[in-house]
Amino acid sequence: MDKPDEAPFNARMMQRREQLIDAMERMLSDGKLPATLADLAKAASMSTATAYRYFQSLEEVSQAYLVRIMTELRDFSVPREETGSALLYIVSRFWIGVVIEHGQVLVQVRSRRGFLDRLRRQVSSTVLGVEARRRALLGVLAENDLPASMLEDAAMLYNTMFDPREILELINLRSMDPDRVNHVLISSFVGAMRGWHAGINEERLPPRSAK
Repeated sequence: MDKPDEAPFNARMMQRREQLIDAMERMLSDGKLPATLADLAKAASMSTATAYRYFQSLEEVSQAYLVRIMTELRDFSVPREETGSALLYIVSRFWIGVVIEHGQVLVQVRSRRGFLDRLRRQVSSTVLGVEARRRALLGVLAENDLPASMLEDAAMLYNTMFDPREILELINLRSMDPDRVNHVLISSFVGAMRGWHAGINEERLPPRSAK
């Protein structure tokens, strides 16, 4: 059982963390990249010493922001009754909506590490993203007679194709509406999975072209 003063302390701690994450989102939305945690603390109207009680670096704040976003996606996806491609369309369309709302921030806080590296290191935001899409991806693999053992590869391909930068470019530069973007990316993703499975299971590499 919690001690009497423990719950208020935890609530204050969460409030301070959220205050810093909100400040990061505001700054990035305005095109202002904080150079140090002290800059972010100032934007959040708190002292640098207080900020360091909750985060040790800007990278930690960025990760906390991504965890917030991916938790929202996971909580939307997991309870749904749909399966397979039907679920993938719904979850992907939700993700595109998130990108439209938060895309400029998501682009700036993306990790420099590759997807598989982050997944194997159990980076929280990456794990949450896979959890949010797991059932849909497994269903689509089954619908296309592809093995469930491809789940990790499918998650990597999906992450690549549904990158916020590309989604925003398709909407803003190609003038596609979000539903069209969703359809095009899912169709391309399914084709990519088939090609990946065929390529990775070839017994030998194709011959090099002559110079």
